[in-house]
Parts: sequence; structure tokens; C-alpha cells
Amino acid sequence: MARHIRSSDLNLDKKACKKLRQRIRKTRDRKIADRLRVVLYKAEGYSHKGIAGLLQIGINQVTKILKCYLKGGLEELLTDNYQGSKPKLTPEQQHLLTLELKTKIYNTAEQVIAWVEQQWGVCYKVRGMHYLLRRLGFTYKKNRLIPSKADPEAQRQFVQWFNK
Repeated sequence: MARHIRSSDLNLDKKACKKLRQRIRKTRDRKIADRLRVVLYKAEGYSHKGIAGLLQIGINQVTKILKCYLKGGLEELLTDNYQGSKPKLTPEQQHLLTLELKTKIYNTAEQVIAWVEQQWGVCYKVRGMHYLLRRLGFTYKKNRLIPSKADPEAQRQFVQWFNK
């Protein structure tokens, strides 16, 4: 199919456009409303670039939405069948990584990357490891400096005073 779809390919009459406008008003999900708007604007004769500018989405996204509509109609367009990419680590490996991170402290993501590569031969980039660690529930906490002249006796007295 060509990149640009003609408005005549959609076969929407005035009655269908009116129903589409009503459906846009009724829907609360902006993503779905934008998909419906793409179809409506194309039926009204807008170009892909014009639609992309109006809705602030990419031209390729406009084309995907229109192809989806031509393939399966409104029902196909309204189903959200997004599936992310397959993770590099299996759920079992992710669990083992979580256990490792809870038992041993790693200062940088590079150290975690090296451990994962050593254990399973899976290569990560720093950004990907940051996303994985965040998804597993870990956060980065910057090390704090410990005062070099800390007085243990004064700390003990403070703790006793504070507990009273």
C-alpha cells in the first residue's frame, strides 16, 4: 500500500463523519480520540502532514492509524494491542539479579552490566540497565560524605539523649 492514503479510500459519508464526531466527544481517552480524529481529518481531505501538525503526532503514526482503519475498521482502530519488545533477561534471571542487588551493593550501572554479562552473557547499555533497574524497583542514591572528624562519644550521647 502506498504511504499516503487518499480520503476517497476511507468511504466515509456525512452521516458516518457525524457519528465519528459524536464518538470523539464521548470518549475520555485522548489516544483513542486522536485516532478517531486522524480518520475524520483524512475523510475531510487533510494531508498526512496537516493531520500530523494538527494532532502533534508523527506522519508515520498517521499512516499507521489509517492503515489500521482500512484493515479492520473502527473496531481494529480502537483496540489497544501494543506489545513491548521481549526482555533480554528471563523473569527468573531478573529475580536472581534482584537478589544479587539486595545482597551486594553496586555503585554504578556499569558494575551491574559487567555482573550480568559475566553471569548470563547478556550485553546491556547503561541507559537500558537504568530502565531495567528502575522497573525492578531500584533507585540510585548518591553516596554521602562522612565527616572526617566525627566524634563517636558525642554521637553515643546524642542517641541516648534522643531516645529519652
